[in-house]
Amino acid sequence: MAPTPEQSDHTSIKLRIEHWKEKAKEFNPEQYAELDENLQPKSLMPFAGNPRQPMPPGIAFNLLDYIELVDWTGRQIREDKRGYIDTNTPPLLQRLNISPQH
Repeated sequence: MAPTPEQSDHTSIKLRIEHWKEKAKEFNPEQYAELDENLQPKSLMPFAGNPRQPMPPGIAFNLLDYIELVDWTGRQIREDKRGYIDTNTPPLLQRLNISPQH
């Protein structure tokens, strides 16, 4: 177990975050949402964005929405769940210095 997703070894979220950090240096922050496919590792199933016809292969999310979902579900406290992200930990997008509007 890890205290945050970006510290969770052997997970796709950590790989996606590390890859995003490296690739995001090449882009202007206003471009992040539009450059989703360029900010993902090739070894993982890509994000296809919002559902549409025809739907390209991939996960029907964009990267930033997925990061928010992982952060939100990681904060849930349940009896059948081993751990959770501490409530005092800032949101993952904030820790990655990604503006919520992007």
